[in-house]
Amino acid sequence: MGTCPSCPEESSNTVKTASDQFVVSVTKEPGMQLGLALDFVDMITGRVIEVLPHGAVQKMRANLMAGDHIVSANGSRAAMEMRQTLEKDEAIDMLVERPWEFRIKVDKGANGLGLDLAYADKGTSLLVSNIMPKGAIEEWNRKNIGKEVKKMDRVVEVNGIRGLWSQLQEALMTQEMFSLVFSAAPELIRDPAARVELKKKKK
Repeated sequence: MGTCPSCPEESSNTVKTASDQFVVSVTKEPGMQLGLALDFVDMITGRVIEVLPHGAVQKMRANLMAGDHIVSANGSRAAMEMRQTLEKDEAIDMLVERPWEFRIKVDKGANGLGLDLAYADKGTSLLVSNIMPKGAIEEWNRKNIGKEVKKMDRVVEVNGIRGLWSQLQEALMTQEMFSLVFSAAPELIRDPAARVELKKKKK
């Protein structure tokens, strides 16, 4: 079974609304690669798929982990420019966002989940590119104001399964009842109709 350490308890009606942002500085030695497998499917950020062995990130024990999003590198923010910077520059300052995860439970129903999904070839998530007006996710959103699934969020776990995008997609296609974990979109590409924080009122 997968785990979701940052997911709020199901009984809680408080939803985290801010990801952690920080700067990571890495210097490559001559001939050394950065050592990151990255997913650029959102066309803006680089999501870390894996920290590779023998790269500069691992050697310097840099504060990067799978699921982090590189938002900029030496000032470059467009995905293509950022990719070139990460490949060519020896000293790199990266603005990194570590998104939170949240869990929802839905049944597929007659209209399905109602999601258009995209993925990177070696990715470990499914990017929500569109939410259809009819479907289980839109129904969840209507009933759970402040806890909605948004465009640019990512499916990272399906019924306890984490792994390649193809494993997640297969589980979505072959099962009917779901416990889904989403990774919230980075602030830079987050839906402007942001989730609001709901807190229990003191009696």
